[in-house]
Amino acid sequence: MKRFALCPEKQMTGKAEKSIGENIRQLRMQKGINQSALASELNIRRQTISAYERGVTLPDIFVLIRIADFFGITLDELTGRSIGKREGERIERGTGKNRSAEEKGMEAKEETL
Repeated sequence: MKRFALCPEKQMTGKAEKSIGENIRQLRMQKGINQSALASELNIRRQTISAYERGVTLPDIFVLIRIADFFGITLDELTGRSIGKREGERIERGTGKNRSAEEKGMEAKEETL
């Protein structure tokens, strides 16, 4: 299966509505289906798909899950959040620093001494 390439920089500039919509459109086009067919699969109106793709509105979390499931991708891939994440690491909120689970454990151990 061909992996879907995202443009995560759009998420970083506050254009989440556009990039999610662009991702939905690109996935739909790769699958070779029109907006009506996707809308039918998701039990929503074609105009709603159009609004998502144009960045007018964002799908709610339940619709995002159905879209990701339909295309066989993760929510992170659909929303462009799959960058910078590795097993055993997470990005500290507000700092942009990656810290491994091991470093976190060592820090906690030092605090208890």
